Amino acid sequence: MTMAHFPAPTAPVTPAPPRPRIPVVTMPELSYTAPRIPSPPATTYRRPEELVRTHQLGWLRGASYASTLRDTARNPRWTPLATVPIFLVIYNVFSLAVLVAVVFSALGQLSIDSFLDFTLNMRPATDSALDPANATVIIFQFGSVAIMLPGLWWTLKIMKRQSFGSLSSVFGHLRWAAVLKSTLVAFVLFAGLNAGSVLVDIASGAQYSLRLPSLATLVLAVTLVPVQCATEEYVFRGLLLQAAGLWIPRSAHFLVPILPALIFTSLHMYDLVGLSTIFSLGLITGYLTMYLGGLEAGIGMHVANNVTIVLFEAFGFYDASGEAAATPVWTAVVDITVQLLIATIIIWGAKKRHWFDAAGPDHVSRLRDTLRSSYRRWQDARTYKAQLKRAQKLAMQQYLYSNQPRGTRV
Repeated sequence: MTMAHFPAPTAPVTPAPPRPRIPVVTMPELSYTAPRIPSPPATTYRRPEELVRTHQLGWLRGASYASTLRDTARNPRWTPLATVPIFLVIYNVFSLAVLVAVVFSALGQLSIDSFLDFTLNMRPATDSALDPANATVIIFQFGSVAIMLPGLWWTLKIMKRQSFGSLSSVFGHLRWAAVLKSTLVAFVLFAGLNAGSVLVDIASGAQYSLRLPSLATLVLAVTLVPVQCATEEYVFRGLLLQAAGLWIPRSAHFLVPILPALIFTSLHMYDLVGLSTIFSLGLITGYLTMYLGGLEAGIGMHVANNVTIVLFEAFGFYDASGEAAATPVWTAVVDITVQLLIATIIIWGAKKRHWFDAAGPDHVSRLRDTLRSSYRRWQDARTYKAQLKRAQKLAMQQYLYSNQPRGTRV
């Protein structure tokens, strides 16, 4: 018989001794009181939508867009005195690029001698240089002004006293919906004004040689001309208006738009009656900028005015004789009336439809961030490909070195 195998009895498990309890030490309450963060200093600045809704005159008494530099502690009174000279230097440097571009584009339309005679002596040498719908003339006339916009941006970057968005509006960027609505309203009325003046001229015996403009002229009319209009608003109703608001006391802020309007008018070559319409446009857009807290309404009116004029001239509705006729008084009166009507409609839209209340998205910043992220991704992908190519080349060299015969290795 075999003896059955039974498992050996297991040893008894002794329980682990209990862990000693750590006494909880309670900290005594402190009688220390944290210091209170002081509230920011009070300012007289009012948001534009509050001013529009409550119908107060704070925007006219130094509590508006014009007092942006005054309400910012880092902008002393010498800021405009240093900004303007730097801006003029940068603008003159950038203007050389436009002049070179126009020279190359003019070589196919004008001779070099006639182009230099037109640009340097400021008198038209040929019929092509006289035509306001000519692509070269449009580039030279409007591009020389539009180049001020990047010059102004670089000037503010150099000064580091204010951002470029502070010139757009009190929200720090343009309200694009307000720009679009203001432009549509002004475009309809200005187009009607120009069409009415053409009908009056035809009834009085004037003759026009109608034609179809070139594609380049139409593209420049809807791209370059709006940039030129926005540039003038940024310079005259932005930079100069805020500079005047810094120097003029708050109690006399109703005088702020007058100085930029006078400088804006002095840069135009018209007779006295024609200059009156330019001055009224600068004055009305200046007060709209102060009242609505931004350049949107001024940009809309300016763009609609210039684009309609360029389009009418592109289709042949202009005096081809080259003789500057005196501006009739009734034309100036009607033009100023239309400007006031456009401003009234825009103010009505601001009050009743709240066109200027919402800040809206900053499309320029979004586009800038998108371009920056795209460029960084492209740069990272390029760096990765370069590193991968370098690693593959090194691996191939090591492989070839290891497979060489022993006697041929050096």
